[in-house]
Amino acid sequence: MWDNTLFGSKEMNMRRATCRLLAVMLYVCVSAAAPAQELVTNGGFESWDGNGIAQPWVYDGIGIGLTDDPVFLGIRSMEFFRVDAPATLTQSGLATMLDHEYLVGFRLYRDEWATGGTQSFKVTFDGTELDAGSGPPEDTWTYYSFYAHGTGNANASLVFEGLYEKGSWFLDDVSVFKTGEVVPEPALMQLPVLLGLAGLGYWRRRRSA
Repeated sequence: MWDNTLFGSKEMNMRRATCRLLAVMLYVCVSAAAPAQELVTNGGFESWDGNGIAQPWVYDGIGIGLTDDPVFLGIRSMEFFRVDAPATLTQSGLATMLDHEYLVGFRLYRDEWATGGTQSFKVTFDGTELDAGSGPPEDTWTYYSFYAHGTGNANASLVFEGLYEKGSWFLDDVSVFKTGEVVPEPALMQLPVLLGLAGLGYWRRRRSA
């Protein structure tokens, strides 16, 4: 003979266990969704030293420098005009957290002096690379962004590498934000599925009763 009292007790225990699990998941999600944190300093190139170098950026010698036209925001942008090898612009010391997500964004402008020639523009942050290829339409500021997976590097670098044999790249409005999202481990990725199966079993037991 079926013991309704016992079944009711099991049903109540399952409800409580499910509620506890959902509460833990909600706490984890809310804790992870922290406000975005900017890592880059002087991403708009609006401050520079007595030599006209935008600090704390490190230049690759010749073929790169500040300009006042064109500019997306403020009064300065960075121009890449090296023609024999890529020029690089680097900012280091950007500590990343292991398994956290970062959003890298920037504005790019392409000014072609003559048709033909080699051109390339690449961005690397903490091991993740974006290749902008031929870049945006000519004479148009275009926003580019990509997500990077933090490696826990205490001295991660953001590196821009530009080459334009018959033109110039212009860079402005650079940012790296820690989004607050945590890249889930495989076991955590399976958790919603397991919860769904548990809920399905719960409702089947209720209907059978």
